[in-house]
Parts: sequence; C-alpha cells; structure tokens
Amino acid sequence: MTATPFRESALGQLFEGIPLGVYVLALDDLASPASLRVRFANAASESLVAVAPEGIEGRLLGDCFPASLEPGGIGELYYDVILEGVPRDLGVRPSTQPNALRRRLQIGAYPLDESSIVVLVHDVDVEPRHIAALAAIVESAGDAILSKDLDGTILTWNRAAETLYGYTPEEIIGRPVATLLPADRPTEMVEILARLRRGETVSHFETVRTCKDGTALDVSVTISPIRGPSGEVIGGTSIARDISERRRLEEQVRHAVKMEAVGRLAGGIAHDFNNLLTAINGYAALWLDRNEASLDSGPIREVLRAGELAAELTHELLSFGRTDPSGPELVDVNEVVTVSENLLQRLLGDEIRVTLTLTDGLPTAACDAGKLEQILVNLVVNARDAMPDGGTVSFSTDLVELGAA
Repeated sequence: MTATPFRESALGQLFEGIPLGVYVLALDDLASPASLRVRFANAASESLVAVAPEGIEGRLLGDCFPASLEPGGIGELYYDVILEGVPRDLGVRPSTQPNALRRRLQIGAYPLDESSIVVLVHDVDVEPRHIAALAAIVESAGDAILSKDLDGTILTWNRAAETLYGYTPEEIIGRPVATLLPADRPTEMVEILARLRRGETVSHFETVRTCKDGTALDVSVTISPIRGPSGEVIGGTSIARDISERRRLEEQVRHAVKMEAVGRLAGGIAHDFNNLLTAINGYAALWLDRNEASLDSGPIREVLRAGELAAELTHELLSFGRTDPSGPELVDVNEVVTVSENLLQRLLGDEIRVTLTLTDGLPTAACDAGKLEQILVNLVVNARDAMPDGGTVSFSTDLVELGAA
C-alpha cells in the first residue's frame, strides 16, 4: 500500500490500529459536497465494505460510495459536523457495495480539525467496539472536549483541554465545571445545565473561561446532551475552541474603522474651518495693505499670524482626513515628519513627549504623503494607549538597505 502523508502521521497510525472502519474525509471545494475526498481508510474498513484502502484513498467519496451523496448522507452532514463542531449519527444503514456481505452498519461522523471529519463504521451485529475507538478520536482531537454529569461534575478531559486550560486530568476530573468560569459569570453554568437537562444543545456560544494560571480566554463552546439507552439525558459534552486570535483581529478591524471615521470627521471639519480661515486671513491681509502705517495694525498682525498658524493645523487635519487615492509621489520624509510633529504632540497630550531624530540629506521617497501622516497618527495613538503613565515617543529617519527576504 502506498504511504500517504496522513497514513504516516501519528493519527494515521492510531486509526490504522482501530478495529472499526475509519475514514478521514475532506472537501476539495467548500461549496461542493460532491468534492468530498477520502484522505485515509484503515485496514478494518475493507472487511465491512469490501473495498481495500488503496482502492479509495485519494478518490472522491461519491465515486466510491454513491449513496453517501444522497440526502441525509455523509456529503450533506459534513457541513453540520464541521460548522457546529459536534458529532452526527447517521444511524444503522445496510451495506450497499456489490461485493460486500449484507451487513447492518452503524455510521457516525466526528470533527477532526477545521476542514476534516472522521467517519466510524461498525457492524451492529458484532460486539460493539466503538467506545475505545471514539475515546481515541476524542483524545486526539484539536478542540478541547470534556464531559460532565447533570450536576456539572467533570467526568472526562482530553489532551487538547489540558493544553487549552492548563489543568491535567488528575487535577480537574471530579471538580465542578464552574471551576473554569470567571467570577463575574456566576449564573452562566446554572443556565447551561438547565438547558442540558431539557435535552437542548448550546451551539457556538461565545464566552470567557479561566485557565489554571488565571488567564481569561475567549472561547466558542458547543454543549450537547449525552443520552442513556432509553433516551434520557444523563450528561453532556462540551467542545471548546480558542477564539482569542479572532477576537484580536476583530478589535484591530474595529480600531481601523474608528480611525477612518475620525479621519473623515476631521477632514470635514477642517475643510469648513479652512474656508472660514481663508476669509479671516484674506480680510486681515487686505486691511494691513491699506493701513500699513496705522498705529492700530499690531492687533491685526496678531490676528493674521494666529490665522496662519491655524491654517497650518487645518492643513494637517485635511491630510489626516484625506480619503481620495492620491497615489505615490516623491516625498521628503523628513519634511512630512516635521510638519506632523505638532499634530502628533496634540494627540499624545502633555504626559507623553515626541522627539525627532532626523538624518540630513536623505533622498526623496516614492510614497503617499497623506497615508504616511496617517501611519504616524496610528503609531502615536497606539503608543498613547500603551503608556498610561506617560513617556517618550521617538521618531527617527535614516537610510538603510534591506536584505533579501
């Protein structure tokens, strides 16, 4: 048999030793169930469906098992398993392969990672051995999986849960699942257990859990009931996925949108204010032209000087709020940094000082001056948030040669 990358992996070797039919499936095209492809099939699967692993690995599932793409088949349930992160039971189905014995096959689908599922197949007329197989899959899953009774006592704890939360199975099994809850969410688990007793599933519930070291962790949790032989709810499973990185990226996007909105507002106000300043400075200059020798010209000169300073500030705000794509041009980087200094200092406040170390004689750079100013503004805003007790923000320019990436 040709060795595939998955077959050579630790999981592949584990699945190969399981006495049940094991298939690993993944989509070539997320929009097409018909593109579901067999990545792995273990040796035990051949005795159930009369198709050797080397005959199906790498092939489309529908070409090997046409019934899998029918309504209610694996092709349809793949999305439920991947998106909800919970197992799906296809029930007992007769084998349909031409050369297979007429068997009654129990089929279940389980999430393996973000794009793959594991399908377990066993003969219901043979002594069930799927419990050990399922336990092995749970233990090797990438998501944190635990089980609990209806009182919330933790009964099982897989390796990914240990990695995510920091507790070993010996430390956490037998303790209440509320151990993982932050102090500010005292009723959350009470409500979840109440829904669990009613047989409800809690899907993709985004919340916070506390790790062993006290770290707060953003997670997405799916909680499903476990039923006994008579259908009664006897406990629940919890599958948790760390979404901290996703939350961080979402916050960055929100911050970028906020900065864009501030830029638009600043640009609009600056544009209107610039129109007023044009009139003020124009009338002041006109008065001075006509009354150059007047003893009363001093206050008017101060008005004109203040107006010119205000016009410079308005120009900086217009550059910051500019949204039209002006494109790159040859820019004196030192000049852009120097002109932006006053605006940057105002954004930082009195507790944080801006210092500039600029190298003389730099060549011009091809860039968008307005976007360069916006980059400087974003830098100082982030620096201000990171220095609540004050400090210094230093900008320097120099000519450097970047090596090959």
